Amino acid sequence: MKKELVILFVLIVAAGVVAAQDSPFGMAGKNIAGSTVTWMSGTYNPGGGTTDTICFSAHNNTDDAEWLDAVVVTFPATWTAACFSQDAQDSGGNDIAFSCTPVANVVTYADTDGGYGEIYSGQTWGFCVDVTPPLGTWTPPQQVDWDISGDDYGADPHDVSGSEDIVPVTLMSFSVE
Repeated sequence: MKKELVILFVLIVAAGVVAAQDSPFGMAGKNIAGSTVTWMSGTYNPGGGTTDTICFSAHNNTDDAEWLDAVVVTFPATWTAACFSQDAQDSGGNDIAFSCTPVANVVTYADTDGGYGEIYSGQTWGFCVDVTPPLGTWTPPQQVDWDISGDDYGADPHDVSGSEDIVPVTLMSFSVE
Protein backbone atom coordinates (compact mmCIF):
# COMPACT_ATOMS: atom_id res chain seq x y z
CA MET A 1 0.00 0.00 0.00
CA LYS A 2 2.82 2.40 0.89
CA LYS A 3 4.53 1.75 -2.47
CA GLU A 4 1.29 2.50 -4.37
CA LEU A 5 0.83 5.79 -2.48
CA VAL A 6 4.39 6.89 -3.30
CA ILE A 7 3.85 6.08 -6.99
CA LEU A 8 0.50 7.90 -6.98
CA PHE A 9 2.11 10.93 -5.30
CA VAL A 10 4.94 11.03 -7.88
CA LEU A 11 2.43 10.82 -10.75
CA ILE A 12 0.31 13.65 -9.29
CA VAL A 13 3.37 15.88 -8.82
CA ALA A 14 4.62 15.11 -12.34
CA ALA A 15 1.19 15.89 -13.83
CA GLY A 16 1.11 19.16 -11.90
CA VAL A 17 4.53 20.19 -13.22
CA VAL A 18 3.52 19.43 -16.82
CA ALA A 19 0.24 21.32 -16.39
CA ALA A 20 2.04 24.31 -14.86
CA GLN A 21 4.47 24.48 -17.78
CA ASP A 22 1.61 24.53 -20.27
CA SER A 23 -0.35 27.08 -18.24
CA PRO A 24 -0.06 30.83 -18.88
CA PHE A 25 0.89 31.03 -15.20
CA GLY A 26 3.53 28.29 -15.39
CA MET A 27 7.23 28.58 -16.17
CA ALA A 28 7.13 28.06 -19.94
CA GLY A 29 7.30 31.17 -22.11
CA LYS A 30 8.24 33.57 -19.32
CA ASN A 31 11.02 35.44 -21.07
CA ILE A 32 11.74 38.69 -22.88
CA ALA A 33 12.63 37.25 -26.30
CA GLY A 34 11.56 39.69 -29.00
CA SER A 35 11.93 42.77 -26.80
CA THR A 36 13.67 45.62 -28.63
CA VAL A 37 15.13 49.11 -28.57
CA THR A 38 14.18 51.13 -31.65
CA TRP A 39 15.54 54.42 -32.98
CA MET A 40 12.56 56.78 -33.12
CA SER A 41 13.84 60.25 -34.02
CA GLY A 42 16.81 62.51 -34.01
CA THR A 43 20.01 62.29 -35.93
CA TYR A 44 23.65 63.30 -35.76
CA ASN A 45 25.86 65.70 -37.71
CA PRO A 46 28.05 63.57 -40.01
CA GLY A 47 30.93 66.01 -39.52
CA GLY A 48 30.80 65.53 -35.75
CA GLY A 49 31.71 68.11 -33.16
CA THR A 50 28.11 69.04 -32.29
CA THR A 51 25.72 67.65 -29.71
CA ASP A 52 22.56 66.12 -31.11
CA THR A 53 19.55 64.48 -29.43
CA ILE A 54 18.56 60.97 -30.51
CA CYS A 55 15.38 59.31 -29.20
CA PHE A 56 14.59 55.64 -28.77
CA SER A 57 11.80 53.41 -27.51
CA ALA A 58 12.23 50.21 -25.53
CA HIS A 59 9.50 47.60 -26.00
CA ASN A 60 8.83 44.69 -23.65
CA ASN A 61 7.64 41.85 -25.88
CA THR A 62 7.16 39.25 -23.15
CA ASP A 63 3.89 37.33 -23.21
CA ASP A 64 3.70 37.09 -19.43
CA ALA A 65 4.51 39.17 -16.36
CA GLU A 66 8.27 39.67 -16.72
CA TRP A 67 9.16 43.35 -16.31
CA LEU A 68 12.20 45.03 -17.88
CA ASP A 69 14.59 46.34 -15.26
CA ALA A 70 17.47 47.77 -17.33
CA VAL A 71 18.08 49.29 -20.77
CA VAL A 72 21.63 49.96 -22.00
CA VAL A 73 22.49 51.82 -25.22
CA THR A 74 26.06 51.84 -26.56
CA PHE A 75 27.10 54.34 -29.23
CA PRO A 76 30.28 54.15 -31.37
CA ALA A 77 33.41 54.06 -29.19
CA THR A 78 34.62 57.60 -29.93
CA TRP A 79 31.26 59.27 -29.25
CA THR A 80 30.18 60.86 -25.98
CA ALA A 81 26.66 60.14 -24.70
CA ALA A 82 24.63 61.92 -22.02
CA CYS A 83 21.14 61.50 -20.56
CA PHE A 84 18.65 63.99 -22.01
CA SER A 85 15.04 63.03 -21.21
CA GLN A 86 12.84 60.04 -20.50
CA ASP A 87 9.12 59.34 -20.29
CA ALA A 88 7.71 59.27 -16.76
CA GLN A 89 5.43 56.34 -17.66
CA ASP A 90 5.37 53.45 -20.10
CA SER A 91 2.66 53.24 -22.78
CA GLY A 92 0.36 51.46 -20.31
CA GLY A 93 0.53 54.28 -17.75
CA ASN A 94 2.89 52.45 -15.36
CA ASP A 95 5.29 54.81 -13.56
CA ILE A 96 8.94 54.41 -14.60
CA ALA A 97 11.65 54.67 -11.93
CA PHE A 98 14.73 54.32 -14.12
CA SER A 99 17.84 56.29 -13.28
CA CYS A 100 20.11 57.20 -16.18
CA THR A 101 23.87 56.88 -15.87
CA PRO A 102 26.15 57.95 -18.75
CA VAL A 103 29.72 56.66 -18.99
CA ALA A 104 31.63 57.75 -22.12
CA ASN A 105 29.65 56.31 -25.08
CA VAL A 106 27.19 54.24 -22.99
CA VAL A 107 23.96 55.21 -21.22
CA THR A 108 22.39 52.83 -18.72
CA TYR A 109 18.82 53.08 -17.45
CA ALA A 110 18.47 50.99 -14.29
CA ASP A 111 15.60 50.15 -11.94
CA THR A 112 15.84 52.23 -8.76
CA ASP A 113 12.72 51.38 -6.76
CA GLY A 114 13.45 47.72 -6.02
CA GLY A 115 10.13 46.54 -7.45
CA TYR A 116 9.52 44.01 -10.20
CA GLY A 117 11.04 46.20 -12.90
CA GLU A 118 9.90 49.20 -14.89
CA ILE A 119 8.48 48.38 -18.34
CA TYR A 120 5.54 45.97 -18.15
CA SER A 121 4.62 43.22 -20.60
CA GLY A 122 3.51 44.55 -23.99
CA GLN A 123 4.42 48.16 -23.12
CA THR A 124 6.80 50.67 -24.71
CA TRP A 125 8.86 53.39 -23.01
CA GLY A 126 10.62 56.36 -24.63
CA PHE A 127 13.90 58.09 -23.85
CA CYS A 128 16.31 60.54 -25.51
CA VAL A 129 20.09 60.73 -25.37
CA ASP A 130 22.43 63.60 -26.26
CA VAL A 131 25.36 62.38 -28.37
CA THR A 132 28.50 64.15 -29.51
CA PRO A 133 30.51 62.45 -32.24
CA PRO A 134 34.07 63.80 -32.53
CA LEU A 135 35.04 65.95 -35.49
CA GLY A 136 35.55 63.88 -38.59
CA THR A 137 33.65 62.21 -41.37
CA TRP A 138 31.22 59.45 -40.45
CA THR A 139 30.06 56.91 -42.94
CA PRO A 140 26.34 56.37 -42.47
CA PRO A 141 24.66 54.55 -41.00
CA GLN A 142 26.23 54.29 -37.54
CA GLN A 143 25.41 51.23 -35.45
CA VAL A 144 24.07 51.63 -31.93
CA ASP A 145 24.06 48.50 -29.76
CA TRP A 146 21.50 47.86 -27.04
CA ASP A 147 20.92 45.44 -24.19
CA ILE A 148 17.71 44.86 -22.25
CA SER A 149 17.41 43.01 -18.97
CA GLY A 150 14.31 41.44 -17.47
CA ASP A 151 13.56 40.94 -13.78
CA ASP A 152 14.54 37.22 -14.01
CA TYR A 153 10.97 35.96 -13.61
CA GLY A 154 10.39 32.59 -15.25
CA ALA A 155 12.45 31.04 -18.02
CA ASP A 156 15.41 32.31 -20.06
CA PRO A 157 16.19 34.55 -21.78
CA HIS A 158 16.15 37.35 -19.24
CA ASP A 159 18.59 39.42 -21.26
CA VAL A 160 18.44 40.27 -24.97
CA SER A 161 20.72 42.33 -27.18
CA GLY A 162 20.58 43.87 -30.61
CA SER A 163 21.60 46.84 -32.69
CA GLU A 164 19.93 49.70 -34.46
CA ASP A 165 21.31 51.78 -37.33
CA ILE A 166 20.98 55.55 -37.14
CA VAL A 167 21.59 57.95 -40.02
CA PRO A 168 23.12 61.44 -40.04
CA VAL A 169 21.28 64.64 -40.76
CA THR A 170 21.61 65.79 -44.34
CA LEU A 171 22.87 69.34 -44.37
CA MET A 172 21.58 71.38 -47.25
CA SER A 173 22.82 74.68 -48.55
CA PHE A 174 20.92 77.15 -50.68
CA SER A 175 22.06 80.09 -52.68
CA VAL A 176 19.85 83.02 -53.57
CA GLU A 177 20.42 84.67 -56.93
